[in-house]
Amino acid sequence: MSLNSLFSQHEDLHLISECFELDSETKGLTKYFKDRTHLLPAADNALIGIAIGMAMDGAKVIVQLAEADSLWGILGQLGQETESSFSLPIIIRVPVPPTATIQWTVLESLNVQVWCPRSKSQLYQSIEAGLTNAQPTIILEPLLALQQEDAQQLLPAEKLTDGEDVSLFVWGDSAHTAIQAVKDLEEDAIFVEVIALNQLMPISSSLIAESVAKTGRPVFVNPPKMLLQHIIDGAFWSLETQPLTAANSYQNIKQNVLESLR
Repeated sequence: MSLNSLFSQHEDLHLISECFELDSETKGLTKYFKDRTHLLPAADNALIGIAIGMAMDGAKVIVQLAEADSLWGILGQLGQETESSFSLPIIIRVPVPPTATIQWTVLESLNVQVWCPRSKSQLYQSIEAGLTNAQPTIILEPLLALQQEDAQQLLPAEKLTDGEDVSLFVWGDSAHTAIQAVKDLEEDAIFVEVIALNQLMPISSSLIAESVAKTGRPVFVNPPKMLLQHIIDGAFWSLETQPLTAANSYQNIKQNVLESLR
């Protein structure tokens, strides 16, 4: 699957951006779909305003932002419209480097879905899912993870490793860092279950609850606050230690896993 094939399947699909040529996924689309690809040298809030107007008129719209910080400039305007009765099938693509800071509290206040795919195949699946969603979909695209070509099925959450000692919840590029830390911990007979969270809002609870019930020791890498509260509310009686949070670094992940076992 590719953006080219999605454009061929959905005749009402439009793409607006100021950075087509910065992304190999959109490069060349203006040649084949010139009537539905719109290069707009505009401010980010202008891009989302145009997308909302197009969606209200019946179009499906992908908005491609140039950088992660651009997201915060559009959320005020987006939030005003998500409570309306209009269908807004808008997909907002946001590049996320490993050091990006996500303002989870702001996102949690909106009626949107948030996905974080871990491969190109998952990216296109999340875009396709967003095209059928009546509310906006924000796709946080980790720059390192999306270099992966694996044909992985897009699931809200997926188990990357089995373990009985600690549950480690990751998303985006932190999955790669976590896997390396977990492999090293196995040498000391510490077995960590790694769960990748691909859908961050709303949270899928079944696999999370199952893992916490098994280990009793949850560790989260850069988590949304609502995820921590979700675990405390839904798996309180399974907890053997308080939930811990780690930064996306090998040393910090390993340190927090060991801390949860003390």
